[in-house]
Amino acid sequence: MKKVNIAIIDDNYHLSENLKHLLVINDYHVDVYRTLKRAEVGLKENKPDLIICDLNLPDGDGYDIINTIRANTVFNLTPVIVLTGVLNANVNELFLLGVSKIFFKPTQFSLLKSTIEKLLVKRKEYMFLVSLFR
Repeated sequence: MKKVNIAIIDDNYHLSENLKHLLVINDYHVDVYRTLKRAEVGLKENKPDLIICDLNLPDGDGYDIINTIRANTVFNLTPVIVLTGVLNANVNELFLLGVSKIFFKPTQFSLLKSTIEKLLVKRKEYMFLVSLFR
């Protein structure tokens, strides 16, 4: 069975590596991207099942990559979780861009994990429904 592929877009080395480790031991495949440029290339190549994205990145902000993700029909059903330390994030704008959930750093891994599991089940259900109409 193919492992679920999760992309983490975050320039914070320690946080992203710790999160990657926790997800890998829970049987997920994880790719980490530390810049928008690398994320754009990596997302096209790897087509993740779920994306976790920070808003502050060295070469731009997470709003840019979320716009790029949502503009690509390949990612229509891909849940996007924002994990950020930006307390003044425009929550309404993020939800209008199609973000599934927003967490503020630091967050409990158990809460993040249960959200990931729920979003992946919902994605699988949507994909099944879409396949019925093709």
